[in-house]
Amino acid sequence: MTRTAPPLQSIYAIRRDNLRALIVARFGNVPARMAEALGFGQRSLIYSYLAARKPKQIGFIQARRMERVGRKPPHWLDQPHQKSR
Repeated sequence: MTRTAPPLQSIYAIRRDNLRALIVARFGNVPARMAEALGFGQRSLIYSYLAARKPKQIGFIQARRMERVGRKPPHWLDQPHQKSR
């Protein structure tokens, strides 16, 4: 019996999943709190990263900013983390 690997996610999908986890863990599941910590003038920007349909891609520089604000090590957002069940 052979095992098949799970489908690969894009770096942007991984970052989005990890951003959701970071908001839950560090900001009490309130995206607006993270937007404020990042200094976003418009809170809607954080929601555009989390959108289910056509989300804005989290680029390299923005990912590093999010990690610093969320007190995570560099490149934490880039790596898949096991989801709790």
